[in-house]
Amino acid sequence: MIKRETFKIDGWKLLILPNKEVRAQRIAPTTAEEIFGDSRAIDASVPGNFELDMMTAGLLPDLYYADNVLLAQKLENMHLWYAAEFDHRKRDGCDAFLRFEGIDTAAEILLDGVKAGESEDMFLPFVLPLNDTAEGRHSVVVHITPAMIHVRKKHLAASAYSHDFNDDSVKIRKAPYMYGWDIMPRIVSAGLWKPVNIEYKPKDRIENVFIYTRDLTESKANMRIKTEIDIDDDFISDYSYRVEGSCGDSYFCFERPLMSVDALDGFEILSPRLWFPKNYGEPSLYDVKVTLLRQNEARDEIELKIGIRIIELERSSLAGKDGRFVIRVNGKRIFAMGSNLVPTDAFPSRMKDYTARQNEMLADLGCNIVRCWGGNVYPDDDLFDFCDEHGILVWQDFSMACGRYPEDSETVFLLEQEVRHVVRSLRNHPSLAIWAGDNECDGKEHRQTICGREVNAVDPNLHSLTRGVIPFVLRNEDFTRPYLPSSPFVDSTAFRAGGDTRSAEQHL
Repeated sequence: MIKRETFKIDGWKLLILPNKEVRAQRIAPTTAEEIFGDSRAIDASVPGNFELDMMTAGLLPDLYYADNVLLAQKLENMHLWYAAEFDHRKRDGCDAFLRFEGIDTAAEILLDGVKAGESEDMFLPFVLPLNDTAEGRHSVVVHITPAMIHVRKKHLAASAYSHDFNDDSVKIRKAPYMYGWDIMPRIVSAGLWKPVNIEYKPKDRIENVFIYTRDLTESKANMRIKTEIDIDDDFISDYSYRVEGSCGDSYFCFERPLMSVDALDGFEILSPRLWFPKNYGEPSLYDVKVTLLRQNEARDEIELKIGIRIIELERSSLAGKDGRFVIRVNGKRIFAMGSNLVPTDAFPSRMKDYTARQNEMLADLGCNIVRCWGGNVYPDDDLFDFCDEHGILVWQDFSMACGRYPEDSETVFLLEQEVRHVVRSLRNHPSLAIWAGDNECDGKEHRQTICGREVNAVDPNLHSLTRGVIPFVLRNEDFTRPYLPSSPFVDSTAFRAGGDTRSAEQHL
């Protein structure tokens, strides 16, 4: 079996120039050699943020000291050129890729001086196939345009807005908190905030697996597995896939012929060990291995952990004595004891450094639920793995907060891609309990007042992002969890009763 391999790209340099100078001199370096030879270039950390590299190089004082953070606003016009070189060697039976896990935010990527693509969402990976690239030494350059300059060319609809100081945040797919919040300073940063790697994958490979619980009885779990596969041959008749999993003394194993590269199959687990949140049972996890076979020879395999459980949400439209908001796991009503997860650092490249401590605090507090706030970046698997193992439910907002986001075609296109990526990345985690469209956006609607009477409120239930784009993706990619369009959620009943979050159910 051909093994997957990943190699980190090191040795990055960074050139930082103000927008006015770039415009006046039409500066546009395209190769790593040009940037390496520029005396103004500094060493860069990847993952990283450019302000941190400036601090390391002595070009900027510690932004966390005194009121130095105000200096960050003088850097909101800076163009960035990240440059590195890497060796590419072809491997028999493999496809090769240059993968950027996260580029913040509007950028063009150049390979050997030639534009290879663009990126405009800090939450989406950018992947460049290398199969047609010659073996040897290559140059990669990432030119990041300052977000505050980039958004000037974007029209903002009259109905769209946010806080007074961060209206521009709704124009771009970038973490809202970076524009300033009551809990965070304003540092509209940029950079390669996640790793950059060369990946080698077998040509016959498993691309994605989704395993979920269809229904439960006291003695049996009916499961479904959706497997997406790439194969190199013209015909698939020689291929099959095997699935095996265990949790303690509970074990299952089956093998099926591959009839399509998109395989959907059902299977049963007798006397299953169920996953429960803390205080309601054990968070039992199955170790699962999925193997792709060709004529009984293993070609690729992936391993994951799953939990057998069904999550339900019962809610009323209105707050008050008759209001209810009830989470059930495997039929059990859960008393939620939780916390709100907000940014642990103004620089997203450093948030991973705090994950272990943050997880320990959740456990120490006795939490059985955590809400991942919509003004933040999306947490990585370390949080979800911890919550899977410790029985902590996760409420995940999509990254929109405290505003009315534009519904133009560009935003719709980017958000649809982002949501699909996030959902497919996280949907196997049993701790993931609820998807929420945004944080506190349903109440950000326009009103007019006539003689003390509010009229013409914009109905949030017509908003195409949280009522159209996101549920469309969830209906196709993850129909196993409850979805709330906003948090709090003003549904049609609540809108008719008052039109804002004062009348909606209050679960924050």
